[in-house]
Amino acid sequence: MSARPSVPAIVPIDYVTFRLDVISSAAKADASPVYETACGVSLRELRCLRIAAFEPGLSQNRLASLAFIEKTLISKTITSLVRRGLLKRDTDAADARRIRLAATPAGLKMVRTCEQIGRTLEAELMAGITQKQREIFDACLDKMMSNVADMLKKRPARVASAR
Repeated sequence: MSARPSVPAIVPIDYVTFRLDVISSAAKADASPVYETACGVSLRELRCLRIAAFEPGLSQNRLASLAFIEKTLISKTITSLVRRGLLKRDTDAADARRIRLAATPAGLKMVRTCEQIGRTLEAELMAGITQKQREIFDACLDKMMSNVADMLKKRPARVASAR
């Protein structure tokens, strides 16, 4: 019987994606009850409202794409927001088969309220980071977002070539 290789007691997990996921999960776990208590919205609902406020008239598919939420969840989220009067669905003037989404006045008010909360929570997260470090960090995040977009465009070709 061959000897098993020794395994370190602690395996460092230094992948950027892992570290970002841990930070994101912890920050969302902290923020979620704050938004739900203060405003009565989930983080997913708030994300959709913010995007609809920023880009009124967008389609459901565009919202799903920008929010990185799968189509079945986006449909349920939109329905919930519409029922509560925070989001409205309108028929596209050029194509009656298409639906356009926009935040209602109540939805816009909610976004503004949540924006103040979000800035406070983000300030806590970023405490101790200098302005210069923040600028570098933001530039790195922008580059990683661009890289991810490029990776996703190439993904079908990568999967096919790996078979």
